Amino acid sequence: MTETVSTAFNLAADHPLIALAFVVFVAIPLLVGWMHEGRFFGECLIVAIRFFKHEAFAWREFLRRLKRELTTWKSDP
Repeated sequence: MTETVSTAFNLAADHPLIALAFVVFVAIPLLVGWMHEGRFFGECLIVAIRFFKHEAFAWREFLRRLKRELTTWKSDP
């Protein structure tokens, strides 16, 4: 790994335009893509949390109705 890094720095020192082109056309788009994926993951996480909260509320209501149904014993429904 260190050999690759030292080779990259030597290439950048010898050919600064190639290093600049690499940064502009490779490194920056990769960073932007990773940032976009992170934001997309965050949005998916928010949707999942909202869905979980909705399901928890629905289960709470269901269990409340079930408890009421099981604890009241009437002959006719």
